[in-house]
Amino acid sequence: STIPLQIKSVGKKYGKSKDEPLVISDVNFEVKPKEIFGLIGFLDSVYLTFQHYNRGILPCFIFEGCDKVVTSSYATVAGIPISIFGAAYYLVLLAVLILFFDTGSKKALFALANLPIAGFAYSLFLLFLQLFIIKATCFYCIVSLISSTALFVLALYLRKVKIA
Repeated sequence: STIPLQIKSVGKKYGKSKDEPLVISDVNFEVKPKEIFGLIGFLDSVYLTFQHYNRGILPCFIFEGCDKVVTSSYATVAGIPISIFGAAYYLVLLAVLILFFDTGSKKALFALANLPIAGFAYSLFLLFLQLFIIKATCFYCIVSLISSTALFVLALYLRKVKIA
């Protein structure tokens, strides 16, 4: 189920002019996609972290090369799997989302509108590494990239929204 903000819609898409940002009291606004993609990204990252420490065989769907990607020198930073950083990123995003729903905080909205930009940029960097340096593609990394891309698109929308 969605958790809509308890706001009314007055049927306008923009403020007084087309260039003026949307105001949250003027639109029906649901963040269900952000919750879904945040949770998918978090679970994906946690699974990769578990597999890293468990040293299990990583089943790869659609693509071949998951093991090559997750065992490459790019898969860790100072011995820590980057999937832990991904899990932390998605967890922070979900926590900020909950904070926003609970308090309506402008700072939380600002974070929701900007954190996914960094996540998307890092995901593109990781895709570059997979395609051109490692020369293998990981299904789980692509799932994270899709989640990150969706969150980025939603963040672009949120950058046009401000709290009344």
